This record gives sequence, structure tokens and C-alpha cells, in this order.
Amino acid sequence: PWTPASMARPGPLPVGWRILKRSWRGCYERALVVVDGWLLTLEPASGRTTNTWPLADVLGVERRGAADVALRLAGPCGAAGWVRLLTVVAPSAAAAESLEAALSQ
Repeated sequence: PWTPASMARPGPLPVGWRILKRSWRGCYERALVVVDGWLLTLEPASGRTTNTWPLADVLGVERRGAADVALRLAGPCGAAGWVRLLTVVAPSAAAAESLEAALSQ
């Protein structure tokens, strides 16, 4: 899996967005980053990784408004047909479009 140490090695910089993550705990700021085949959420102030998913687990990306994006993710019960939903708000419609394009490939 991805680790913070992989950021220190030479190579392309990660692709990332500053987003608001929506969850059962409310709406809070995160950095959403794509690096080395992984999708990560990071605590912006500390850089601490809060969630990781292999990019292969991104089953789909759906725009739900100008800046709202929903990511369908395969879950630990993906074989049973369960899907997790990560809903985020990008800072702008252009950022949401960029996020959708990057994760729809």
C-alpha cells in the first residue's frame, strides 16, 4: 500500500484536490490525492493519511451538481455487490471536472 515515505522518492508529483468530504460525521476539509495507483484522503493541516483505496476500487464517478462529486468504491464486501460511496465537494466546477476526468480513466 501507499505510505508517506513514497512521497519522498523521486518521481511524478501526485495529483490532488482540496475538497470537503461529506460523511455521517458531517462535512470536513481533506486533500484528495492520486499517487502510485492509490486514492488517498489526507488531513490538510498535518498531512496525515485518513483513508486509502486502490484506484482499481474506483468503480465510477458521478457529478451531482456543479462542484459535487460522488465516487463509487468497491468495498471489502465488493464480491457481494456492496459499494461504498465517497461524496465530496470540490472548490469549483472546474476542479470537480478535473477530479472526474482523472478518476474516470
